Amino acid sequence: MACKVTELQALRAVLLRRFLLRTFMLLSALALFPFMQFVARIDTLDFVATNFSACASKPTFFGRYLKPLTLYPVPLIASPTVGDAPCQADINVTSDLFRDLLGMKLLTSGAKALCLGDRSSPAVSALRNLGFPNVFIFTQSPFTSHRSLFNKLNFDDNSFDFVYSSGLHEVSVPALLVLEIERVLKPGGIGAMLVGAADPTPGTLIKAATPISSYLRSSEIVHVGLVHSFTLVVFKKANGFSSLEHYPLPRGCPSVANNKPYIDSLETLSEENRMGTESNITFLTQLMNITERNRLIYIDVGAGRFADSSIAKLFLPRYPKQSRPFNIYALEHESALLSSYAGRHDVTFVYYPELSENWADMDSTPFEETDPSFVDVEEPELFDFIGWLRETVTPGDFVVVKMSAGGLGQRLLHELFESGSICLVDELFLQCTNRADVHNARGGDCSQLFKTIRNKGVFVHQWME
Repeated sequence: MACKVTELQALRAVLLRRFLLRTFMLLSALALFPFMQFVARIDTLDFVATNFSACASKPTFFGRYLKPLTLYPVPLIASPTVGDAPCQADINVTSDLFRDLLGMKLLTSGAKALCLGDRSSPAVSALRNLGFPNVFIFTQSPFTSHRSLFNKLNFDDNSFDFVYSSGLHEVSVPALLVLEIERVLKPGGIGAMLVGAADPTPGTLIKAATPISSYLRSSEIVHVGLVHSFTLVVFKKANGFSSLEHYPLPRGCPSVANNKPYIDSLETLSEENRMGTESNITFLTQLMNITERNRLIYIDVGAGRFADSSIAKLFLPRYPKQSRPFNIYALEHESALLSSYAGRHDVTFVYYPELSENWADMDSTPFEETDPSFVDVEEPELFDFIGWLRETVTPGDFVVVKMSAGGLGQRLLHELFESGSICLVDELFLQCTNRADVHNARGGDCSQLFKTIRNKGVFVHQWME
């Protein structure tokens, strides 16, 4: 009898151990599941070409989308906020929202866009229907989205032209979400946030915009309005030149490495230092021996009808004489100017239509609903300045560039730093005026611009007219 009791107790002990082990494994799996969701949410982008249906806000929705949770062999609980009727309503709201932004020229066709939040799929569909081919979506899982602590977006700085979000209320620290949107926006980029039910009184609109405004560091509110029954807050990231600091230059950047010993010899920044007048400008060739360089190249970007005068009367006579002539490239938007270079065998005319002051307005024409095939119409190919520079210039050349810091020049300046192509430029003459103009150059930024560029190791001079 005693032996049977002992065997029974041993059996019970084995069963108890198995029960406890399985319970522990189950609890471990449950604890691991949110982590799997988090990994899925921040994983790298996978592009899956599928049809963007009218109501694509199911958890299985694909696009330019972070890997969906359905890739894992675990049950997925659908978000209670997702449904066909609400989805179509959201598409209507976001379509009207984006059309308004297009009409106000705060959004341009072809912009690289990012949509944030659990209800972002209708926004993606709306953008695709409006002809935007390059749209990304970042959603939080149903298990972590409700009032969750917002984590850093898995995108580099200055990645997007436009970011849309309607999920400010879904995160426990709204400031982090706003700051992340601001971080991934390119200079001059637009952030649009739908912040909830609206009351069409001025006081209510100001109240809705104030929290977002207080979170912004390098942007400003440019529009607050109503879209259906919601409040829309739109902000624009500053084109401010201080953002150049965020572009790390490649290791071993040739021009920076070569110019480093001479940066401290640059003239002081002053209103009196201008090309064409007596000044204390220190030219790089006065400090550096360039006899072993392959070619001497001078690039004048957008001097307009004064280009020939600028080259003949300002640059060449003022620049220290060299043992061989410069190869000169004049980038202009008026083909009629070609005649002004007749007989100048040392000048190559490069047609650059985007340099026109009216080009930005033509490129920002509001979208109008026309024939359905509208979105398939190919836009004219734009001049690729960075591509042209890399094809024209080699690391062994000595390159001098003169350009403006306003309008398109401001964008080109950012592209030079973002692409690392500034490393091909040995000496830079930059025209900058301390006034706010129609191209949104911020008045008073010129001094900061030159300081920032010099701090990056670029040999830059003031060019003022």
